[in-house]
Amino acid sequence: MVQRGISPGPSHSNLKAESLPDRTEDRSPLQSFSWVVLAADVDCGKEHFEVNSVNAAAGVHAISRKDVLMIPTEELVHLFNYCLQNNEIPYAWLLSLLAAVLKKGPERDLTMPENYCIIGDEPVYSCGQKTQDL
Repeated sequence: MVQRGISPGPSHSNLKAESLPDRTEDRSPLQSFSWVVLAADVDCGKEHFEVNSVNAAAGVHAISRKDVLMIPTEELVHLFNYCLQNNEIPYAWLLSLLAAVLKKGPERDLTMPENYCIIGDEPVYSCGQKTQDL
């Protein structure tokens, strides 16, 4: 139990996370965490967008999937590989907009969180991960 005015200090998991380096060596048998994005990977992702979700709403970053499809494949390959090699990702790619929609039913209490359904858009990073897994 934490007493008022007394900070519990950093947690064990936070201390452990702080001790890890920004980059670690990929020792997986197939170098699964060190791969390079190829044009074929990007084209596969573009095909997935065209078939499944080309009309999905733009998220926080205000870039629609139609906009992404218009970017030349080689430019996307360069961007994705830059992100992987430099351990950087645009912050907006990690964000997701959320909306709370009241569930149907009689006399719902508006102050109770369980009476709402949460709807969110999918961050760009998540979409990229899905296309990598295909």
